[in-house]
Amino acid sequence: MKEVQVDKFLFFLKVELNYSELTIKSYQLDLTDFFGYIESKKINYLTITNHDVRGYLKYLDSCNLKNSTISRRISTLRTFYNYLVDENIVEHNVKNPKLEKKLPNYLNYNEIEELLESIDISTTEGLEKRLLIEMFYSTGCRVSEMINVKISDIDFTNKTIRKR
Repeated sequence: MKEVQVDKFLFFLKVELNYSELTIKSYQLDLTDFFGYIESKKINYLTITNHDVRGYLKYLDSCNLKNSTISRRISTLRTFYNYLVDENIVEHNVKNPKLEKKLPNYLNYNEIEELLESIDISTTEGLEKRLLIEMFYSTGCRVSEMINVKISDIDFTNKTIRKR
């Protein structure tokens, strides 16, 4: 039964949603992995619960997958279950749990000091590097903001930079 539903779903993606072959192949692989998991846990895909989905997410996390891969697999499940709801095969879609967002890495004060001290400021290039690093550290601005700063944006008297 599930193989028939998956085949119909993949055909739906191709014909109705005009998904690329690569996307359809990704969905197929995601569903193969999902069905392998729920079959190992003796879970019926037609009566899956939110608790079961959380278990699957824990399994994915234990596989050390990237958040983007886990997110895609959740999207695959949501799309598949939307299809099953639309076809009156199941009554409700799976819930979409929030993914943990990873915090960016940062340098501590001593690492910044070490980095700044390692720059040879006796050259123009060294001075430019030091200026850029000090500006990043002290302002928290983005690279795109830094590269768009013009001399006319700098107020040397008040020691400020303002984008006009």
